[in-house]
Amino acid sequence: MAVAVVDRDGTETLREPLGGTGGSSGAPDVQEAHRVPTRVRVTFAIAGALVVAFVVSLIVRPTGSNIVPLDGWGVAAFEFTMGTLCLTRYFERTWRQSSAVARFFPLIMGVACISWAIGDFVLTAESLGGGTPPTPSLADLFYVGFFPLCFLGLAFLIRRGNRSSLVTTSLDGLIAGLGVAALSAAFVVAAVIKVTGAGALSTATSLSYPLGDILLFTLCVGGLAVLPRGFRAFFAIACVALAANAIGDGFNLLQPASRMGYIANGAAWPIALTLLALAVWILPPNVEHPATDRVAGFALPAFGAAISIVILFVASFGHIGKPALALATITLLVATVRMGLTVREAHTMKTARFRSLIDKTWDLIVVVEADLRIAYITPSSERVLGYPPDELEGTLFTDLVHPDDSHSVVSHLVGLNGPGSETAVFEVRVRHANGQYRTIDWNGADLLDDPSVNGYVLNGGDVTEARQAAEDLVTARDAALVASRTKSQFVSTMSHEIRTPMNGVIGLTELLLQTNLDAEQAELASGVKVSAESLLVIINDILDFSKIEAGKMEIEESALDLLGVVDDVGRILAGAAHGKGIELLVDVPPDVPSALLGDGTRIRQVLLNFGANAVKFTSEGEVVIRLSVLHQNSDRVALHFDVVDTGVGIAPEDQDRLFSAFAQADSSTTRRYGGTGLGLTISRQLVELMGGRIGLTSTPGEGSTFWFELSLRRAEDAPSPDQDGDPRTLSGQRALVVDDNATNRRILRQQLLSWGVEAVEAADGFQALELALTAAQDGKGFDLGVLDLNMPGMDGIELAQALKTDPSTAETVLFLLSSSGHRLEPAESHLTGFAASLTKPVRSSELFDCLITSLNSGSVGETPVTPLTVRSETSEVAGMVLLVEDNKVNQLVGSKVLENLGYGYTIANNGLEAVSAFQSGAYDAVLMDCQMPEMDGYEATAAIRRLEGSAGHIPIIAMTAAAMEGDRERCMSAGMDDFITKPVRLEAVSTALQRWVVTTKREPERGGRHVLTH
Repeated sequence: MAVAVVDRDGTETLREPLGGTGGSSGAPDVQEAHRVPTRVRVTFAIAGALVVAFVVSLIVRPTGSNIVPLDGWGVAAFEFTMGTLCLTRYFERTWRQSSAVARFFPLIMGVACISWAIGDFVLTAESLGGGTPPTPSLADLFYVGFFPLCFLGLAFLIRRGNRSSLVTTSLDGLIAGLGVAALSAAFVVAAVIKVTGAGALSTATSLSYPLGDILLFTLCVGGLAVLPRGFRAFFAIACVALAANAIGDGFNLLQPASRMGYIANGAAWPIALTLLALAVWILPPNVEHPATDRVAGFALPAFGAAISIVILFVASFGHIGKPALALATITLLVATVRMGLTVREAHTMKTARFRSLIDKTWDLIVVVEADLRIAYITPSSERVLGYPPDELEGTLFTDLVHPDDSHSVVSHLVGLNGPGSETAVFEVRVRHANGQYRTIDWNGADLLDDPSVNGYVLNGGDVTEARQAAEDLVTARDAALVASRTKSQFVSTMSHEIRTPMNGVIGLTELLLQTNLDAEQAELASGVKVSAESLLVIINDILDFSKIEAGKMEIEESALDLLGVVDDVGRILAGAAHGKGIELLVDVPPDVPSALLGDGTRIRQVLLNFGANAVKFTSEGEVVIRLSVLHQNSDRVALHFDVVDTGVGIAPEDQDRLFSAFAQADSSTTRRYGGTGLGLTISRQLVELMGGRIGLTSTPGEGSTFWFELSLRRAEDAPSPDQDGDPRTLSGQRALVVDDNATNRRILRQQLLSWGVEAVEAADGFQALELALTAAQDGKGFDLGVLDLNMPGMDGIELAQALKTDPSTAETVLFLLSSSGHRLEPAESHLTGFAASLTKPVRSSELFDCLITSLNSGSVGETPVTPLTVRSETSEVAGMVLLVEDNKVNQLVGSKVLENLGYGYTIANNGLEAVSAFQSGAYDAVLMDCQMPEMDGYEATAAIRRLEGSAGHIPIIAMTAAAMEGDRERCMSAGMDDFITKPVRLEAVSTALQRWVVTTKREPERGGRHVLTH
């Protein structure tokens, strides 16, 4: 394959491996280092030894001595051998099989070396008999022939072997030689004649040698500077060789009879030719492919012309010989010819490049005359429009344009004649040869005043596919929006249709459980309620996931009580945890601020998901919901939430995918635990929407820790703590904390210490009894004791009895902690000696209030709890409510809920009946379903608001199965005041009515029930 090579001047060429692209010749790969064959290396080693021996002989011999067999025939034969070595490189296998740079370069260098060797042969023959050959002689002809041949080879190599540049290369060499000769004849020859006393011709001949050496040396230095790295070794050795020549020829010219001149003149050329032959063999055959010479040569012609002009100028006022003037004139003429060729090459190259660009461009370039006839069009017309250029030239441009677009073409081109209009950009449809129209984007310019153009120049690109793709994209976007709206409507409808019967199932089950049932009936009803609530969790997960995927989930930032949020999660999960016999603990350090801004609903949702999973996958041990402060400043608090369990744990390979949609650690058909696999995905997305991060750590068989971190803003107006100043009331008290769970002991001890209470821990009843007796004997008895109910060996009740029986510990005020399934009744608590009974996990504020109340009053009983009273039909009503609901089951649920809350009610079957009831009766609030026949809840609300005007405002509370994003906002926009989502819970209805209804004492009308019917 081709290999890209970038020269120092930035020129990029392609290089093929040796032997062509197929590589079938078995030649060395292009990446292999060039190795000189062994026989050649041996030959050069022998040659080097001979040169060294010859130089030594010159040093030890007397000056002027001449051993003809050695200095004449021997040196000539040696030089001839070096030339032959150069020729051999041309026929060497790797060179012949490659696309070598300047393929004939070794031949030229070999002929040049042999030319010098022949000169030595001729000189030796002329010197036989002891005579001194004249200068110049026949030998000088061969000597001087070395220089143009060597120049030709080096220039050919530097020009990358471009055969088309051989003429220009020869002219460059001729200019260089003539320029140097003219310069020498004008300024140097006379000085040398004066020094040497020789004739003019003899001096010119002798002077040509060092000048030729210097010229070749300069050429090699230039090649070393501009050619790629592969040429460096060759030109470096060639520079050394020619420098040696220049030194030897210089001494031969100026001091031929000196000792140094004798040695330098004798040794220079054998050394130089040996080095040149070595350089030819060192040059790799695969440096790069021959490339086109892209730089027109102005340097040498300009140099030669400058020399000639200087000589001619000096001749105008000084004495310059006729040979110098002739050489200067010839140099100027050759330089002029060379520069003319250079200009022609540059113009040809530029024209060819421009024509190539025009012919190969894909866009259309059109020259349109003033009458809109096409004067010229690029060959790309056949590719774009299917017409050859000659078929279009001479026709009207508007004949190709769609009739509806012709006016646009004319108006844009005519508009170019106006002031300030340099270009016109427009799109029109142009007819293709197949009859179809292509959309072309044109950019036009007015060049009517340019005599070389005399028309409008239009540059056009085919944008048919792009415009079609844009239209398809718009269509696809519109279809996606329609699909999204349809999906949202479907999900909303599905939510309503599912929640409506779920409201009946859960509501009626809750009401059923409040009636007198035997054990079996209560168990069956509880099973129905648990199953219905599990189904509701799955429905909520699916709806939340749909909202998040649609990008419609919005995060609120409102004031929240973070401690209350965490405590609520613990209370919700307590029943399930205690039912499995595991400890559920809430750990919130006192330094956690409670007054923050955030989305409490979503934080509770994530904690509930983590906690529910922890309880689900833990069969023994404990589940801890923990909150801690990472860092904080005056504006924000960084919080770390985690839920730690001692459950089954999660394998490392399952942890990475656990937060993906529908992923579960156990997805087999025999899995023990249910669920959709959406909960953790929703949690991750909610945390990310709140700007936090989420993760887990888990070890199979040991348990898991799911965590997330949030940064919440502080509330500007933080409410004062509920127990402001109360910790001082408990300060100095001593408490005994008894629990077999170390984590719970630590949490209780931490809470008590924050209130100034000295807390002592005991892991079981026996240890607690011992600590209490010892403290009493030491006069440091405990003021209060917090006892867990369920402990091995001695439970909390047994421990309380033991403490109350002993007079030394009987004064200790005791508090019992029990799970939700084992809570003591107030009478039983009192009989067993407890001041109060609390359910785990215990709220920090609840524990504090309980301790303060019990210690200050000394009363023994249960912490006051406000029950949801179930009113009888004869009791006073808390208010009258208009219940607007079309579903009979939901009417039954709503009416029973209102009866249990102590409200009287009237039922309306749709919006029309609701408006009529509002006009005929007085109500404290309206519970309004939204989707009903004849008139829905939104229309009914608007009608009621119009009827009441400014005289009053009745609270209208939406009670709907619609739970999608935006449903609450739609209800508020319609004029409603509050929002309850079905299935309707007694607590939710109670909270909403307490918020809006001012309690009045009113006798119920017809048992508090009034039903409107058709």
